[in-house]
Amino acid sequence: MPTSQSDRDRDEAYRRQLWRLSGIGLELVGSVGVMMLLGWLVDRWLGTAPWLLVSGAVVGVLLGLYNVIREVQKIAHTETEGRRREQPGGRGTRQDH
Repeated sequence: MPTSQSDRDRDEAYRRQLWRLSGIGLELVGSVGVMMLLGWLVDRWLGTAPWLLVSGAVVGVLLGLYNVIREVQKIAHTETEGRRREQPGGRGTRQDH
């Protein structure tokens, strides 16, 4: 049974959302890893181990969480706009009951 265009569009949007969410997780892990690596390298150079490694981990977590929150807000905004467009009357119109 052939699928309709709206089903294919919905599936494509779902796949894009999954990739976007996967990317958010990778950004979090990547920011922690990069900041820890930088902290470790500077610790070796200055002989301050493990303080800059730990500081790098904390900064990486904070930066990663900032990015996660920002991306989730973008996704929520996109979802809200999509629902508004699907409602009768479209975006920005008021319906009196």
